[in-house]
Amino acid sequence: MKLNSNGTLAWAKTYVAPAGKILKILQKSDQTLLLCGQAIFNNDYAVTLTNVDLNGTLLWSKDYKVENTDNEQFFEDAFITANDELYLTGYYYDEVNYITPGNKPFFMKTDASGNVLWSKRIGGSLSEHVDGVSACKDGGFLVTGQTSSTD
Repeated sequence: MKLNSNGTLAWAKTYVAPAGKILKILQKSDQTLLLCGQAIFNNDYAVTLTNVDLNGTLLWSKDYKVENTDNEQFFEDAFITANDELYLTGYYYDEVNYITPGNKPFFMKTDASGNVLWSKRIGGSLSEHVDGVSACKDGGFLVTGQTSSTD
């Protein structure tokens, strides 16, 4: 939903599938909004990106399985660059060594239209969780989170 500066409702719309949620809203250089979140599809969580204009009109919406697995995938954080590239992070539920349940972080970069430029999984042998991601002036990014791994 969008509220004006006086707190009056301007519009309210639904964009994500049932049981989905928007977790972060970013504004692109063209003033449109990029809604980042997750939704359930066929009993499995996937990352979602939705682009809407300032009136709430849907421009495009995409769902992603960042890791090509059947495991549930959850959005955590994202930032957008001056040229509207999106860096996104999250985690997917995994069974470490087929015994211990755990999480594995993933990272994804998209262009302004939501097309994946790359996606990667980074982590050790045990459970890890990513909480945040932030841009660096050198073009890289910093990640915060926690790990149970020593490798």
